[in-house]
Amino acid sequence: MLATRTLPPTGLLDARAFNVGTGIATDVMRLATVLMKVSKSTIPIAHAPERPGEQRTSYLEIKKAMSSLDWQPVVSLEEGLTRSFEWFAARHGAFLRDVSAWLREGRIKYREDVVDGIEKAPRALIGLLRGENFGKLLVRVAAGAG
Repeated sequence: MLATRTLPPTGLLDARAFNVGTGIATDVMRLATVLMKVSKSTIPIAHAPERPGEQRTSYLEIKKAMSSLDWQPVVSLEEGLTRSFEWFAARHGAFLRDVSAWLREGRIKYREDVVDGIEKAPRALIGLLRGENFGKLLVRVAAGAG
């Protein structure tokens, strides 16, 4: 796809981030079923007891991409996931080779930080924004807290 518009200037974290999808809410079970079909996976879907706040549908708000880039979806969810899966699958070996080398060379720094207690989360987030933490930041909250 060729760009038809100039990207917004860099600046705000979100200025150049765009959601690309169908713009149609999709039931998580349908999404899982389509992903299994596309990937030719035979791993069974395991249903666990529902948890409070659990996501039931997946939806991307695409208005920003439509207005800023003059973009609109033209393929179905299944076709888009098929194309995406094939694109990533074709590059998987090269990706692993490159990333492994970058990790060995120290060009990528990754660590999972686990912070115990919600009261420590603000300090950990500030550290993440300052570049003191790399990778994933997990906040472990005691059962019944909050």
